[in-house]
Amino acid sequence: MTDGGGGASPYKVVEISDVVDREIESVLNRWTGEGYRFESIHFVTAPGSRRPSMAFLVFNRRAAPAEPGGTPAGAAGPPPGGRRG
Repeated sequence: MTDGGGGASPYKVVEISDVVDREIESVLNRWTGEGYRFESIHFVTAPGSRRPSMAFLVFNRRAAPAEPGGTPAGAAGPPPGGRRG
């Protein structure tokens, strides 16, 4: 899945047709292990049924937030005092 610009898309949507706890757990573990953060789950039910026939799990992968001054969090900036070496 790409964003059209050659980079990875920040969102991932996974469809589950076998809506059981083991399958949901497997999908959660797979995509969070690949760096995505779980965002939401949406269940689809047939009319007159309470058991879901499908589920959609939404994940996102966000870049590290920028700190004040435009430096991404965790990036090396100038040392205190503003001078290097």
